Amino acid sequence: MWVQIPPWAFTHRAHSSTVRASALHAEGSWFESRCAHKRSEACPVANLRSCFGVQILQRPQMPFYSVKLLAKKEAAEKTTAFFFEKPKNFKFIAGQFISLYLKKNLIHDFSIASSPKEKDLMITTRMRPSVFKNSLKKLKTGNGVKIEGPFGQLSLHRSSRAKLTTGHGKNKKPPAVFLAGGIGITPFRSMLKSFPDMKITLFYSNRRKKDAAFLEELENLEKQSNNFKLITTMTREKGKHINSEMIKENVKDWRKGIYYAIGSTGFVQSMVNLLSEMKIKPEQIKTENFSGY
Repeated sequence: MWVQIPPWAFTHRAHSSTVRASALHAEGSWFESRCAHKRSEACPVANLRSCFGVQILQRPQMPFYSVKLLAKKEAAEKTTAFFFEKPKNFKFIAGQFISLYLKKNLIHDFSIASSPKEKDLMITTRMRPSVFKNSLKKLKTGNGVKIEGPFGQLSLHRSSRAKLTTGHGKNKKPPAVFLAGGIGITPFRSMLKSFPDMKITLFYSNRRKKDAAFLEELENLEKQSNNFKLITTMTREKGKHINSEMIKENVKDWRKGIYYAIGSTGFVQSMVNLLSEMKIKPEQIKTENFSGY
């Protein structure tokens, strides 16, 4: 069941107790919310309900799969990539996420960082000292886990609706502008690997260079592709943040772009505010908010 919301609403992902709301920022935007736990006064769902003025709905159950851990490797400082078997009939769209079950009460949502074209399922996460992350860290190659999914409506625009919304010609796609904050890079990696023919500019913000997951891979991709442009900002090393001048300088037709902002609550809100100041239309903005990572 779906309910309509204002076009400025954005996705919220909460730690462990799963909450996601996604706005497909196009004409006739829709709100999707799923809650995997019982509501309480402390439940972040209550904030969403009061903010949006809509009823929060139980998320639909998706297929469960038993998979084994194939490998894990460091993606950045205190950030680990985990590679799992991809079930035979598991299909997903770049930008979607899964729920990972380690034990009955240890559940966490993760964006799929691998593309549908790659043979394994990869998730990547900051390794915080939490009960879930400690259990995840202890997984050994060959250990089994359960996953549920895929979930989510976030995807790279490739439809005629996007063309019409931004006023582009019939055969011309609007440019895609990715605004990634820290671990918010994960769904963007999946999209970049899935659509190498798309014109994409990625603004990637981290505190330090050693915190930036997939940085070397992204730099190599930029060298190999005429369609991909990478702009990095290291806020603690250079003190520079993503700003309007940076976007205008690096994105041709920036007024007509489709903008995707993914990262922490604070990062996403700052990007939405920035785009609003730049007079970017709400229907040109897609966001996803990671919390508790």
